[in-house]
Amino acid sequence: MDLEDFLKENKDQGEYKEDLVSAIWQTEEAALKKINLSLQLISLEPTYAALSRLWIEYGSTQKPIKEYNERIFSFYLTNLSVPTSDSEHEFAFESSLYFHILEEPKLNREAWQYFLSQNPSEHFIRTLLANSGPVPYNLKHQLHQKLLPDKTFHRAIYISIRHSCFDLCGKVNKVLAWKTLNKLDLADHLEELDNQRGFRKYKDVVAYLLNQIDKLSTP
Repeated sequence: MDLEDFLKENKDQGEYKEDLVSAIWQTEEAALKKINLSLQLISLEPTYAALSRLWIEYGSTQKPIKEYNERIFSFYLTNLSVPTSDSEHEFAFESSLYFHILEEPKLNREAWQYFLSQNPSEHFIRTLLANSGPVPYNLKHQLHQKLLPDKTFHRAIYISIRHSCFDLCGKVNKVLAWKTLNKLDLADHLEELDNQRGFRKYKDVVAYLLNQIDKLSTP
């Protein structure tokens, strides 16, 4: 069964893509076929709700395995590799990347290693760093160090450290983060970064890291 056949058979399922995703997972198709059909369907009109439903159905009906995970990861990589003027498309994939993959302890390490093994675009690396708060800090630190010689990535590294400090599920090694922070050239970015609504300022990041380091060094 291809997507066209599926849509013809399920034309009464309604207009919401997430309901059609669920319908795919109620078929007798093999798991990988369900994943591919779901991704083809979502590609027609990407929404956060449809991506969320995919993860719900996949997790509840099929034990995740590396091959299937990587098929889904590749879908995110493709859709987040180049800038887009479609804000809804970007919101859907970036939000899902954060909440369904990078915030998920059972997936984030595997996903991080997969993404970086695929020679990702600079745009994707920046997107990955911007959503990296919940990822184990040793993984982030390795990437930070690799990118440090290129000052065009310093803004993205700072955002990664900021979210590592202040995201609800953020993971940070205070000493390593402080050392990296002091190597960043942010002179051209600080005003813009400090004016981002809803995010902590540079001074807050500095104060948080120094406070935590002081606690570690106090007998």
